[in-house]
Amino acid sequence: MRRYRLILPILVLALLGAAIPAALQARSAGTIAVTAGVPKELAFKVSPKKITASPAVFHVTNRGKQPHSFKLCTKPSATDTADTCKGVATKLLAPGASQMLTVKLTESGTYEYLSGTASQARAGMKGLLTVSLAAPTSGSGGGTTTTPASSGVGTTTTTPKSSTGSGSSGGVVNGQATDPACAAGTAIPVGPGAGDQDDDNEGGFPTDGDGCL
Repeated sequence: MRRYRLILPILVLALLGAAIPAALQARSAGTIAVTAGVPKELAFKVSPKKITASPAVFHVTNRGKQPHSFKLCTKPSATDTADTCKGVATKLLAPGASQMLTVKLTESGTYEYLSGTASQARAGMKGLLTVSLAAPTSGSGGGTTTTPASSGVGTTTTTPKSSTGSGSSGGVVNGQATDPACAAGTAIPVGPGAGDQDDDNEGGFPTDGDGCL
């Protein structure tokens, strides 16, 4: 029994030791606790001040004696000198009130946070948040897509010319009547009872130019 009493505390400590770093890692990924009015009225306590994931989720609580709002500028800035900016803000929180604010950030850098009330921001209620996002990974296969070659590669397809058009209207060439039914360049069989029966089919005569050669 005494042995089990010794083992139990060790197991509890081991579980706590594993859970605490995991919780801290998850918190630093994209979740930030913001306390307004701490350590002084016109100040923010922000923890952590560096995140590694987006969207950033701010849990904002006003612990001061005055109403405060929290705003994150959505354009990276190397300094916290601005008193106003384009960004996302909570409503004006009464003392003791809380609000969750979610902001999607698309690039790494430092971002200014400040009070949504310009006079409070000018009084020093501001700071910088560091965002370090992981670089995007390329798709599998290096992003290269290969299109298979067609099985008809190397095959030439010829579309015959219409029998109508230039050279098919008939006429006389070299004293011979042309045949409008024969497109220029058409070859026909030669022999008795074949061809267009033109003299040039029998050989020894000039072509009549009608394509029935």
